[in-house]
Amino acid sequence: MLHNARFATGVVSGYLVVYCILLGLGSGFWRAFAVGMFFCSPPFVIWMAYCIIRHGGGDVPELGEGMEYGYGDRQVGGSVR
Repeated sequence: MLHNARFATGVVSGYLVVYCILLGLGSGFWRAFAVGMFFCSPPFVIWMAYCIIRHGGGDVPELGEGMEYGYGDRQVGGSVR
């Protein structure tokens, strides 16, 4: 579950939403807590990027001999799947 790209994206997006809400609450404790969240966020973003790059690949077939790189959702004739 920790290597699921959708799960990682959801957790980090939720973290961002909570951060934005805390910033909007005004000054005092919640603002200081939001600043703390800001400084703790890089590991979450790095984890999300790692999960997306490492485990978020799609079902795109490998290119055969003599084939050129192209979009994965288009066939050789140009029609969209």
